Amino acid sequence: MSRDRKEERTGFQESAPYHPDYDLQTDFVMVYGIDESMPERIKQWKDKDILCIS
Repeated sequence: MSRDRKEERTGFQESAPYHPDYDLQTDFVMVYGIDESMPERIKQWKDKDILCIS
């Protein structure tokens, strides 16, 4: 689902890669868990047009 996300007001933290069950339709996601999979997890969220903060 595409949304107008001009202002980042709501977000959540997630250590898992993107999955529709985790997409809470917030404005951003804070990806945590520093390991070799972090760049791919960030990419998966960004590919869904969700702002990522790591």
